[in-house]
This record gives sequence, structure tokens and C-alpha cells, in this order.
Amino acid sequence: RLLDLLGPQGCVTDDDLIAPWLTDWRGRYSGTSIALLAPATTDEVAAIVRLAAEARVALVPQGGNTGTVAGALVDRGELDPEAPVTRYVPELRLSAYGDATVRHVLDMTVSLRFIEDYLDPKGDVARYRVAMDWDPPAAFPHEGGLHHFLGTLRKDQILHGERFEYASPNSDLLGWILERAGGASVAELLTRHLWGPLGAQSDGYITVDRHGAARTAGGICVTLRDLARFGDMVRMNGRVGDRQVIPQAWIDDISTRGSEEAWRK
Repeated sequence: RLLDLLGPQGCVTDDDLIAPWLTDWRGRYSGTSIALLAPATTDEVAAIVRLAAEARVALVPQGGNTGTVAGALVDRGELDPEAPVTRYVPELRLSAYGDATVRHVLDMTVSLRFIEDYLDPKGDVARYRVAMDWDPPAAFPHEGGLHHFLGTLRKDQILHGERFEYASPNSDLLGWILERAGGASVAELLTRHLWGPLGAQSDGYITVDRHGAARTAGGICVTLRDLARFGDMVRMNGRVGDRQVIPQAWIDDISTRGSEEAWRK
């Protein structure tokens, strides 16, 4: 079905043509694949996603890399991780984030009433996906965009910082915070502080809602080769060759500053 959809140029099955995409840019690691998909239009991308959903094949999107870009802004003095969220996004003063710090957002220790259940058609994620324009309105009407949705979230019964709990909206909020701190769109900040210095081979893409709010929790699309470049940069303590792309102190912060007590809860 993929071959019928994309044709031989878009659904490559020739081992020799696939081979260059199976080895990382340094020639150290390689993998295998039965096909290489190269959609030529956004309609073809959408069709691939629909086919994957029908066949119950999981797709793994690339997240926003917002945490590493935050390190670049901290290094430039443009972002204070200990500052309240409302210093950068005062619109959220009445939400769960009203008394949270940027550090709470970075560490996923925000006290948040949000259940990350992707299968509940009437749950928080369903409402969330309508807000970001990923799903058409069904059980929920479209009441506003992604930023509006963040403002509707309420605090849980525990204090911020007490418990680690992954919640995708925190990553979307971090993207909004970075835009305010860095004075540019997420796409521009990623280009300026990560994608350019990383030496990425291809353009990346990020989905936005109808209002232009970036879906930094899981809306970035990049090539596998460039994703490997990013992973190797982190492995090398923020360096690419002789260039320090992300401060090593920030890589260390990511690795060591989390609360073990919050993780245990």
C-alpha cells in the first residue's frame, strides 16, 4: 500500500539505495530497514500516518529539543531557570503554572492535574489534541489554541517539586517560555542555537496550531541522520568537534540536577 501511495521514488526498497541512510555520519553505527519512505508533499505524509494508524503501527515523533535550547539561553543570560514561569508568561498566573518555576517545568515536577492517557476519547489528551489542531473537534469543541489550553490546566493537591510526573503540556509551555526569553520563535531559536551549530544536514519542521503556537512536546520532524547528530552532541557533553554547542554545565545539569526523591514518588 505504501508503494501504491508513494510510487517507487517515494517508497524505496532497493538495498543499495537504502544503505546510505542506515549508517550514522561518522560511520560508527548502522542498522537495517525494509524500506525508506520519502514523501514529497504534506498530503503524502498525512496519508502515511493514516496507513500506520490503520495497521496499528506506532510512529515515534521527534520531540522539541527545548531543554537543550534552554541551556543556550541560560548561558547567554536570557533565561533564569529559578525564575517563576509568570516572569515570562504572565498569562498563566491563574493556571497550575501560576506559582511554578521554570525549573519545575524543566524537571517535570509541576503539580498538574493532567492524565496522559492517549486512549481515552474523552480524556485530557483528547481535549489537548483538539486544542493543538492535531485532531478535529469530536468529544470536545475547539475552544482556543495550545496556549489557551495551557491556561486551563489546574494544580494538583501536591506542591510543585514534590513528584516527577511526565506531562506533555510542560514541554509545550517550555517552548512558549523560550520564545519570550529569547525574543524569537521556537523555529528560529532551534535554528540559531542548535540546528545550525549542530551542522544538521537537512531542515527540520515543527507543527504549529492555527495561531502559530509551536508543538514543542512532540511536533518536530527531522531526519534520522540529524537526530543521531543531536544524540551524539549530548553524548559528547554538548560538543560537536571543537565547538561547544550546548554548555557542558547544562548537560551536567540535565544528568545530575534532578531530584531522586521526586523520581521515587
